[in-house]
Amino acid sequence: MVFPGRNLSADIHPAWTEDAHDIGTPAGELPYEIMNATRVHAFHFNLDEITARFGEFLTQEHYFAFVAREDDGRTPGFIAFRAQASHPRSTPWISN
Repeated sequence: MVFPGRNLSADIHPAWTEDAHDIGTPAGELPYEIMNATRVHAFHFNLDEITARFGEFLTQEHYFAFVAREDDGRTPGFIAFRAQASHPRSTPWISN
């Protein structure tokens, strides 16, 4: 995939537990951006805790994620979503 306006090329692939650290790093940037913009220290971010928790979520299939990986191995971004039933009595539709 080529990103418009940037000299950047990345492959997108499903995330595995070994990608948890690479996902946690950009995920941690968002709270800092919010706190800098609002000047309110409202979040506590710990990369080790986030990495462990996200790895558990991926293993338990609570969350599914895709990671963008540049040719040099850097992770410019990711997308994650939670498997959840749309009705309280239904089950999530997920195909493996």
